[in-house]
Amino acid sequence: ISKQEIPHPEWLAGFVTGEGSFFVKINKSRNKAGVGVQLVFQVAQHVRDTDLLKSFISYFKCGRYVRPTQEKWGYFQCTKFLDNYDIIKEFFIKHPIQGSKAKDFLDWVEVAEMIKKGDHLTEEGSSKIINIKAGMNTGRL
Repeated sequence: ISKQEIPHPEWLAGFVTGEGSFFVKINKSRNKAGVGVQLVFQVAQHVRDTDLLKSFISYFKCGRYVRPTQEKWGYFQCTKFLDNYDIIKEFFIKHPIQGSKAKDFLDWVEVAEMIKKGDHLTEEGSSKIINIKAGMNTGRL
C-alpha cells in the first residue's frame, strides 16, 4: 500500500485492539523503593507497514519509530510518561479498545495514576505495581 494513514480514531482503536500492547517496564532504581517503573505503549508490524507506524507519530504528536537491526519488523513506541498519560491514555479512554486487551489498558491506566500520585516511589506502591504487571498481557479472557 503506497499511502498508509490513519483514516479515523475508531479505526486506530480497532487496529490497536488487534496489534497494540500496553505494558509496564520494571527495572532497578536508586529511589527509596529501589524500583523504576515505565509505561510503554507499542504497536509492531512488518517493515512493509513502516509508513503506517510512522504516521502514528504525527497522529499522536509523540512517540518514535524503531526498527531493530536485521529484523523484518519495526514498531511505534511511546515511553515518555506525560505523553502516555496525557495523550495515549486520553485517546483510548475516548476511543476504547475491545476484548481482553482492554483489561491490559485498564491495568496500565491504574499504574499511570499511581505514578502520577508518586505511589511508585514507595515500597508499598511499587509492590502493588509489580502485582498489577504480573497479571497483564497473560492471555486473559
